[in-house]
Amino acid sequence: GHHFEAEGGEFPWRGKGVQVPVFAEVLAAFPDHRFLIETKAGTGIADATVKVIQEAKAMDRVMLASFNPLHMHRVREIEPAIPTCYDYAGAMVLMQTFRKGDWAAYEPTDAVLSVTSKLDKQFEISAEEIRALQAKGIRYQVHTLNRESDLTEAIARGVDSILTDYPTRLQALADAR
Repeated sequence: GHHFEAEGGEFPWRGKGVQVPVFAEVLAAFPDHRFLIETKAGTGIADATVKVIQEAKAMDRVMLASFNPLHMHRVREIEPAIPTCYDYAGAMVLMQTFRKGDWAAYEPTDAVLSVTSKLDKQFEISAEEIRALQAKGIRYQVHTLNRESDLTEAIARGVDSILTDYPTRLQALADAR
């Protein structure tokens, strides 16, 4: 909060002792909340993250994501009970099988396919395809949508989750449906 500037050029959090909480503190402070945590790759990060989740007994309310396939492989290896998002490599296999492979025999490796708004448009994922993913138990998430028209279109297509910088805007649109 040191650099957070409020309207009027004031810095309301400076000198107040406000610190960024560690992951374990967040899980303890919000025991009824669900979290989607994107982890960065680094030595021991997967093990340390999983350990915090296990100690908090939060495996049913935390989902992990990472762009690093090796990192996600390690998470799945040490704690398969933690839901994960498809990493880039897994998403490519999923999409190839979905569109050109033996979809009936495909066994999902992750809980959520999370794509950027650019990839969502590039892949041209239809409402019917979203339903086919959902029928396999794979939730479909798009990030980061901020324009009202993009949010409305994603809701209409039946996506499971939307990441946005404007949650009140998304809530109002969802409530209107």
